[in-house]
Amino acid sequence: MSEVIRYEAWLLVLSLLTGAWLMVAYDLLRVFRLMIRHGALLMGIEDFFYWICAGLVTFKLLYEQNDGGLRAYVIAGVLGGNDSLRPADQQIFV
Repeated sequence: MSEVIRYEAWLLVLSLLTGAWLMVAYDLLRVFRLMIRHGALLMGIEDFFYWICAGLVTFKLLYEQNDGGLRAYVIAGVLGGNDSLRPADQQIFV
């Protein structure tokens, strides 16, 4: 297997892990919301900052690992890693 293919496979694994990490972070935010009840405005502000941070984390992954080049499989990997924990997390965490 060529070095380029190995690197791209590693980048896909990193994107899956990044997506899973983002899902865990959002679950922690959901647990915080259950512990401390607050209104829709504050929840909207929390979501806004979560998505800003999620975008920065994804940008950092692309910038550091792929010299800023946008790769569809990296974005798909982040979304896939995020969705991979969805059925399991609702029974475990929230």
